[in-house]
Amino acid sequence: MFFIRRTRAIILLYSQLSVLLRSGMTPAEAFSALEDFPFSAVRRRLEVLGRTLREGASLAEAVVGYPELFGHIPQAVWQQELSSADLGKVFAEFAEETEKVSEMKRRLKRAMAYPLTTLTLGFFVMGMLLVFVFPSFEKMYDDFGAVLPGPTRALIGLSHYLGELALAVLGFLLLILVLWDKKSIFIYAIGGRLPILGSVLRRLGVYSFARDLSLLINLGMPEFQAVYHAAAGLRYLPLSRRLLKLEQKDSLKASLSEVGIFPHLFLQVVGVGERSGKVGEVLREFSRYYEKEVESSYFRLLLVTEVLALVVVAILIGWAVMAMYLPIFRMAGALG
Repeated sequence: MFFIRRTRAIILLYSQLSVLLRSGMTPAEAFSALEDFPFSAVRRRLEVLGRTLREGASLAEAVVGYPELFGHIPQAVWQQELSSADLGKVFAEFAEETEKVSEMKRRLKRAMAYPLTTLTLGFFVMGMLLVFVFPSFEKMYDDFGAVLPGPTRALIGLSHYLGELALAVLGFLLLILVLWDKKSIFIYAIGGRLPILGSVLRRLGVYSFARDLSLLINLGMPEFQAVYHAAAGLRYLPLSRRLLKLEQKDSLKASLSEVGIFPHLFLQVVGVGERSGKVGEVLREFSRYYEKEVESSYFRLLLVTEVLALVVVAILIGWAVMAMYLPIFRMAGALG
C-alpha cells in the first residue's frame, strides 16, 4: 500500500519538512516532529531517521538508506552544508516539482486509457473468434476438402497455438511491468532509440537536468561540479553518459554544446546566464518553460498511439474475417 500511495506521501512529507525547517527547527527536530505522520510506512522510517540524526549522524548519512523517500532529490544536495531555512526551500521546491510530475503522469494515464482499451477489446474479440467461431469454419473446410488460401492456413495455425501464444504475450507483459516497477535503465536505453518515444525521453532528460543543475548552482556548488552531480542522477542514459565525460572549456555553454543533445534554446539560456552571473536562476526559468514542451511531447506520443491502436485492431479483425470467408467466396466462384 505504501508504494501505491508513495507519491502522495512524498509530497506531503516534503511540504511538512519545508514548513518545520523554515520555522527554525534543526533537521533532527523536524524529523522527530513528524511522529504523527498519517502514512504508517513513512512514519516508521522517519522515526528511525530521526533517531539516527540525534545519535550524531550527518544528514547525508541518514537519508542515504531511504531512496524511496528522498530519491527525487539529487544526492549532492545532502553533502552541502545548508542552513535549516535553505534546506526547507529545497524541500518546498521538490514538493512542488513532485506534484507537477505526478499530475503530468495522471493525465498521461487517463489519456492512455483509450488506446489500451481499444487494443484490449480488439485482442479479446480476436481471441473469441479463434476459440468459438473459427473451429466451426475449419471443420466445414475439412469436409469440403478444398485447398485453403494462405491467410486461412495462417489463421488455422494461429488457432492451434493460441494457448502458447497467450502465455508468451502474458510473460512479455509481466516482464515489462517488472522492469518498469524497478525503473530499470533498460527501459530508458531501449526507449531512447525509438522514433517518437525517444524524443519524449530526450526532452524529459533535458528538463530533469536543467532543474537539478539550477538547484545545485543556486545552492553554491561550482558550475562544472554541479553538471557532473546533476548528470549522475539522470535516467536518460545517452545524455548522462555524455555529460559525465564532459570536458571543461572556457565557458559552460561551450562545454555543453559539445554534448549534441541539448536544444539550441537551452544553450542560449546558459550563455545568457553566464553573462549575467545568474546561471542557476535562468536555468530555473528555463525548466519551468520546458515543462510545457515535455507535456506536449507526451500528448503527441498519445496521438500516435491511438492511431496505431486503431490500425492494429482493424488489421487483426479484417484479417480474421477475410481468412474465414475467403474460401467460401472461392468455392462459390468455382461452383458458379
